[in-house]
Amino acid sequence: MGSGRGLALAGALLAAALLSGCGSGGGGEGDDGAPPTGAGPAAELLTVSVAGGLAGGPGVFLAVAADGGLTTVAGTGAEVAEDALPPGDLATLTGLLEDGGFTALPPQTYDTPAPDAYHYTFVHDGRYVMADDASLTPPLDEVVAVLGPYLSAAG
Repeated sequence: MGSGRGLALAGALLAAALLSGCGSGGGGEGDDGAPPTGAGPAAELLTVSVAGGLAGGPGVFLAVAADGGLTTVAGTGAEVAEDALPPGDLATLTGLLEDGGFTALPPQTYDTPAPDAYHYTFVHDGRYVMADDASLTPPLDEVVAVLGPYLSAAG
């Protein structure tokens, strides 16, 4: 496994563990033994992890919820930010992911990772796609364009 690919995967796994680990306590049940009620977190639309670049800076993990909520984890996880995509950007992103272009992509869009490039791991609907700057084909290039402001900690 190439070091960029390994870093991207490791970053995605670390961030996923950070985001899923801590619950509200109490054993996950209400006082009467029934599961707690409540809306809970919104369904996940997309996750993107980014690592690498010319200077090999800290990676970024971004989780986009179906309702537009964003969680960004930068570097070692010390920086966690919550935000929301504007409705127009959410509609664009959803369209890009749901029109079939994402599911038609191979699991890896490059043969050999480009040196000094950013390496991305996209996860949508349980499907992973890895790419680097040189292999960001549609719709991945458009996804990065929509999410660019939130991925800027990587570059």
